[in-house]
Amino acid sequence: MKNPRHQKKISPRGVALVIVLVGTALLTVLIQAMAYRSSVELSLATNQRDELKAHYLARSGIQFSRLMLVLQKQIEQIKIPNLSELLGPTNTSQFGGYMPKNLSIQLWSLAKIDCYLTHMLWEPTLGMELPSQTLPSSCFEVKISDEEERLNLNQLDATDLKTTIAVAQLLALIGDKKYRFIYEPMDSGSTPITSTEIIQNLRDWIDENTSTSTLNLSGQGAPFLDGFADENFYYASKYVPHYHAKNARFDSLDELYMVHGIDDRFMTLFRDRLTVFPDINSRLNINTNDPVLLELAIRSAADPLKPDARLQDPFFIETLISYIRQMKVLSGFALSIDDFVGLLQAAEIATNSAITANTKNQRYLGDTSSTFRIQAMGTSGKIKRTLTTVVRMDKEPLGQIVYYREE
Repeated sequence: MKNPRHQKKISPRGVALVIVLVGTALLTVLIQAMAYRSSVELSLATNQRDELKAHYLARSGIQFSRLMLVLQKQIEQIKIPNLSELLGPTNTSQFGGYMPKNLSIQLWSLAKIDCYLTHMLWEPTLGMELPSQTLPSSCFEVKISDEEERLNLNQLDATDLKTTIAVAQLLALIGDKKYRFIYEPMDSGSTPITSTEIIQNLRDWIDENTSTSTLNLSGQGAPFLDGFADENFYYASKYVPHYHAKNARFDSLDELYMVHGIDDRFMTLFRDRLTVFPDINSRLNINTNDPVLLELAIRSAADPLKPDARLQDPFFIETLISYIRQMKVLSGFALSIDDFVGLLQAAEIATNSAITANTKNQRYLGDTSSTFRIQAMGTSGKIKRTLTTVVRMDKEPLGQIVYYREE
């Protein structure tokens, strides 16, 4: 048996090295974790700062746009005679060579509203600085569109004359043969629907009674007749969860999804051509840049008692629309009702006597608007925030916001 005194002693230096290595590894992990956490917290704080900054930049864009729309209402009182001739020659050989007598300026359409514009307004010497000094780190950009260039669905429950006009315009839009495919059921178990049924369902959603409506296309009497069936049949029996028709005016376009027969296909095609925000007595604006709605304005101005076969020719319609746009010279200028009617008459299209007899007070078409959609996008760093508002400029000094959405 060995003597314990003769056993080899273990050196403590090896244990110390292991402890140092383990301690160094733990400290390294701890420092890396702290650095990562600090980096994450810094990124979160930066994002929160940029989100707040982008939000208020977008709000600034909306407020600046409202000021511009106030100025627009004042400019609309000024008609510029022979502006089309002053801006340069145009091809007037088509449709009798009619030249507009007066044009007005659409300031909100001409001016690009963004932070660069505000910098130029508040700091006129900015344009003389170096490019690197003129580029702001954060910015906003605004798009303004005219709500009265769209069809107001709430007019389906107005006075008989206004409703008749709204029905005729809506039927011309959604009843076009090229859109028939959207009324076919998406599965074999569903029942097909027609454009007239869509219009009836829209009316039933906003009228005060609970019975179904029947569209009267005879041209005599009220545009809608009351039926006897329950307008809530589909909502209370076919949909889950069950609900009932609102029996009040639409508050937003998203509400259309609640109406029987309206789906994503319908909204994809027509959402940008419909509205629910203008006054119930508003008129379709002829100065729309949408070719479909401009065609609708042409058909509304044509005499229904003297139908023109050329209006069924797509090539003729396209040529006429191009001619009207040419007469506007630029998209930032607007035609008057008198000039719009004059252009159609120069094209030898019989016009509606209800419009030509009193172009200022007729209820079919308009040339100015009071309701606008403002989409403002604020950008700060990598963060973008978009605010959408609809403003009625016939209410309050800076207009009344009737719709607000933050994305």
